[in-house]
Amino acid sequence: MYWIIESGGSPLSKNSTGELLKSTTIEVYYRDRNYKNVYDKINTLEETISCAGCIQLNGFDIIKLDVVSYPIDQDLDNEDRKIGMLQVNILTYKEC
Repeated sequence: MYWIIESGGSPLSKNSTGELLKSTTIEVYYRDRNYKNVYDKINTLEETISCAGCIQLNGFDIIKLDVVSYPIDQDLDNEDRKIGMLQVNILTYKEC
């Protein structure tokens, strides 16, 4: 099961005509008791998100998309479970 947290976004610039350049960060977590399952799911998701044109947002043009994968770690809530995390940084442009 994936756990997704939208960590917020911030406008980088806004033109006088209303066009907006915005940076948004999303964190995606995956937990499982099996280390290999966590590794496989996180790597497959990273490949899916990173491919050109795979992510589309209605009303926005994606200028840049970076995916950062962090090492798999022990889940603090459960000693028998592993947790993997991806951080997705999206730079978008929206016309008025």
